[in-house]
Amino acid sequence: MINEFLHLFDRISLLDIGCSGGFDQVYQNLPTAKRNLTGIDMSKKEIEQLKSGFPDSAFYNYEIVSPHANRQNLNFKSNYPLHRTLAYMQTSKYKHDFMSGNILNFSDRKLLKHINFIGQVMEHFDISNPPIDASLSNYFNKNQNHFYNYHQSRMGVYSDEALIPKITIDDFVVKHDIKDIDFLKIDTDGSELNVLEGAKRLLNNVLGIKIEVQFHGLVSNKNSTFNVIDNLLQKENFSLVDLQIVKYDRFSLPGHFSYPEIPANTDHGPIMWADAYYIKTNNSPSFFKNFETNRAIKLIYWLSSIKLYALAAEVLIENRSYFNSEDLIKVYRSLLELHREIDDKN
Repeated sequence: MINEFLHLFDRISLLDIGCSGGFDQVYQNLPTAKRNLTGIDMSKKEIEQLKSGFPDSAFYNYEIVSPHANRQNLNFKSNYPLHRTLAYMQTSKYKHDFMSGNILNFSDRKLLKHINFIGQVMEHFDISNPPIDASLSNYFNKNQNHFYNYHQSRMGVYSDEALIPKITIDDFVVKHDIKDIDFLKIDTDGSELNVLEGAKRLLNNVLGIKIEVQFHGLVSNKNSTFNVIDNLLQKENFSLVDLQIVKYDRFSLPGHFSYPEIPANTDHGPIMWADAYYIKTNNSPSFFKNFETNRAIKLIYWLSSIKLYALAAEVLIENRSYFNSEDLIKVYRSLLELHREIDDKN
């Protein structure tokens, strides 16, 4: 859709915090001349790989922190341990029995023994009380259990934390003379709140945010759980528009991984975390008014990438005075066609 309307905006600017793995496809699809992509990650190895893969983009090796954060409040413990998920089953001698269904054929006596084994394992790890997330941010705990070991071996990144410079986002933007960020992506495996607390100035002009949020953990106003993140962003005039949830089966009745090579999320089970999408809104009288053509079309493109076509159309309609009639009709017709395609599939 957007290729027809590239002339309506200058360049889409993204700041990707936790850019390991590369930029989202929505930004990669843009022509080089229409994108301005900046990535930050704690992994030096990952940064070097991304520089070769995205030569037109800028990458930096930082740990992003809160202005008032210290080491103690970066390492919260959870009361909903991740080891109870399928990920922990990688170390269990019963893994094959679960996956093959052999447990269904256990005798009552053997099944009781198995149940007691699971209970004892859960009790043991409750005492150790590991953090909720398979956190690359909490890299100083990386050797405490299998899940940390898995990520450490896969990423191979943190040899010396003292060598990773620490900075807030607002200070980073000033230091590197970065201007006019349209979209923000934050995926720092547990320290998202620290990132936001140091981005108050930047948030004034951001159009949309994609951020990883957790749904379980200690009740604390310093925890990166959804309610805390949502409360902070609402105060900054952001509204939640989508949640793409991730589920994890429990250790007690594990299921198959969604991606066989990654011991993480499963197709079924309770929700553990999600990618939350927020957009900047005006309080009154109009929800999206005064974005003007350049910024309105950027937001329309971003909303279309997550299939929120009706919301994108609302942005267009409320800013219709900034578009000439021909462009207004073309963009609206494109959104209408995309929206109808979804209806037809359902």
